[in-house]
Amino acid sequence: MKVARIPIDGLWRCLCPSIDSLALLRPATATADTPQYRADRIRRYSKTSCLEQLPFKTHAWPFKPQQLPSKPQDDPVSDGNVAPPVEKPQVADAPPSQPLEPPQPLEPPQLFEPSQLFEPSQPLEPSQASDPSQPLKPAQPLKRPPHFDPSRSVKLSQPLTTSRRPSHPRRPLQPLKPSRPLKPSKSLQPSVPVNFLKERRTYDTLSVDQLHELLRNLKAQEGAYQQLTDLVEYLLEKRGDQPALVHYDALIAASADPENGTVDDVKTLLAEMKELGIHADSGLYHSVLQVLAVHPDYLLRNEVLEEMKERWYGLSPSGWHSLVVGLLRDQQYEIAIDKLEQMRADEIEIQPWLYDIFFFRLCELEELEEAYKLMMNRYTSVPLTSPMWYHLLDAFSSGMHYEGTSYIWKGQVTNSAINPSDGICAAVLNCAARNGDPTLAASAIKILSQRKTVLAAHHYEALLEAYVGVGDTKTAFRVLNIMYKAGINPAASSTRPLYFHLTSSSTQPAEGWKQLKDLREDGFNIPTAGANVVIEAAVASNTPEIGSDQAFQYYKEMHTICDTGPDIETFNHLLRRLGDVDGSKPRAMFLASEIRALGLKPTEMTYDRLILVCMHPNIENYEDCFRYLEEMKVMGQNAVDSAGNKGWWLRRGTAVSLIRRCVNAGDRRAWVLLDEMDERNLAYNQALKLWVEMKLPRIKENAAEVEAPNEDQRNEVVGAPVGSVAQNAPTWGRGASVA
Repeated sequence: MKVARIPIDGLWRCLCPSIDSLALLRPATATADTPQYRADRIRRYSKTSCLEQLPFKTHAWPFKPQQLPSKPQDDPVSDGNVAPPVEKPQVADAPPSQPLEPPQPLEPPQLFEPSQLFEPSQPLEPSQASDPSQPLKPAQPLKRPPHFDPSRSVKLSQPLTTSRRPSHPRRPLQPLKPSRPLKPSKSLQPSVPVNFLKERRTYDTLSVDQLHELLRNLKAQEGAYQQLTDLVEYLLEKRGDQPALVHYDALIAASADPENGTVDDVKTLLAEMKELGIHADSGLYHSVLQVLAVHPDYLLRNEVLEEMKERWYGLSPSGWHSLVVGLLRDQQYEIAIDKLEQMRADEIEIQPWLYDIFFFRLCELEELEEAYKLMMNRYTSVPLTSPMWYHLLDAFSSGMHYEGTSYIWKGQVTNSAINPSDGICAAVLNCAARNGDPTLAASAIKILSQRKTVLAAHHYEALLEAYVGVGDTKTAFRVLNIMYKAGINPAASSTRPLYFHLTSSSTQPAEGWKQLKDLREDGFNIPTAGANVVIEAAVASNTPEIGSDQAFQYYKEMHTICDTGPDIETFNHLLRRLGDVDGSKPRAMFLASEIRALGLKPTEMTYDRLILVCMHPNIENYEDCFRYLEEMKVMGQNAVDSAGNKGWWLRRGTAVSLIRRCVNAGDRRAWVLLDEMDERNLAYNQALKLWVEMKLPRIKENAAEVEAPNEDQRNEVVGAPVGSVAQNAPTWGRGASVA
């Protein structure tokens, strides 16, 4: 069947105004007697097209109407309906071989009564389609109806009337599919951003069910506090919703916002629900637990859990996570760990972020053992990320937790999974030293060396301690040799781990000296500190007689293993405990001559121990003690001790022993020593002063003559060489402290 083509002319525009409906979007500003009015007067009607009333099939029409974008929002709409503007239809060009057929005669529709037809001052009014078989009548002049309002859109499918029609969506939306709780629904995907949904015009296009679905979707989104509260307010005020569970659930979920939400809001909403008789469901209880994970409240949490237990509501995996996080925020760590163990026992999938929260919190509380146990369980299930490994290594190493440090280092650092900083390497080195793991210590030293880090004394000391921890003293002595070659002269503090190991048994000093000889034969240069620590250990680990004899034997062999020779520390160790050995004064004088021959400067400790030797009970003449004391004051007159006292003086124990010796000998210089102790704030038992007062009362009338020597006596003491006291003992200088 051949389809007839109809040309579009002015007659068709009069009979079917929807052909050109773009005029409906413009206000009628032209007058009836202008050409603009005559061109626009038929463009003031909306949706329903008169083409639907024609007997032609849709596919036979040579053009298709195209929908334009929606009407701008600033265009006034009185009844809430927005007329969809339609582009002006384009007439398809006829093929060259087939010209357009002439139009079939159609009878014009009867739109108005004869008395109201088509005056120029009235627009065209919609009507039903007429019989297309009738011939067309000439168009009459248009007349504007008196009731026409150009600011309102008119529906062509209904007769023209002045009453308002209820608003309805332009296009029916598809039915929504049910969505899972706490997950955004995929069925409602608005074409505008979420923040634009606050506009009431957008809400107006959605049904109440769709708005409820939107509430559930927004509830699972982060930062949707304002949208949720606005939407609930809109539903209650504009849509006439009665307060229901869906509204309270959304508002409670919105209270989980860390900035805007509070637990007091949740309590208020729960109280309102009870007043209105609205019963909570499992989802609302889970929303409350989610809020308590951000704003903890111990009492409300227990109340919610009790109500859930009474109603036989179980916790979902997300509910378990919210419960545990809330307990952590409430500083109930033991209960939180118990709940975590219960989740693992019930085979509930634990999210990695919950483990991470536990790690951070336990490390902050220095509960490293619990963090280590949790790490071992987490590693078997879900691997940790590199930042978390790094944080745990830092916490374990600084906290001296050896198991955790060694596990992470061997599993993550040796295979270059993480790259620790210099500070962490130093902490790992100290941890390995304390726990006696030379392999771990050497690995940390290796990383520092590869970075061109200048190793200091504390790095070598930690490595030495690690070797001593496993009993490898020979390698520890080699570390001293490495320090010496690196330009670091080992001090007595560097050899403390060796000292404690060598003093653990009376046979250890001899074994240590043998190892030094073996290293010397292997070509290693032994520093003086290595020999000193063996001599010190020999004196301390045996009786005074045996220790002194053994130490003097090592001193005689010292030149065979040490190129640098002895220092003042060596002689201080040799003088130690000589005061307890009967007949040790000649040996002490020999050491004094050695000090002078080597050109060493004695220390405060050197004088103190010489005084102890000279006040031995078997020595009747203890006058050498005061001569050494005067020389000690002269040599250290510019020194200042830790207490702020100027000059060298006796230690408290040495001073008390000398006071007792003076009192027993009736020497009133005991009061001079007591007064000096008071000036230097050296603490002593007040019973000592009472005992001195009882045994040797102070004579005040001639106290100056008794308590201190006169000027001639002082000059005699200072000017006399020490050799007059001890046969070959010279005058000395400075040294170092010894225990």
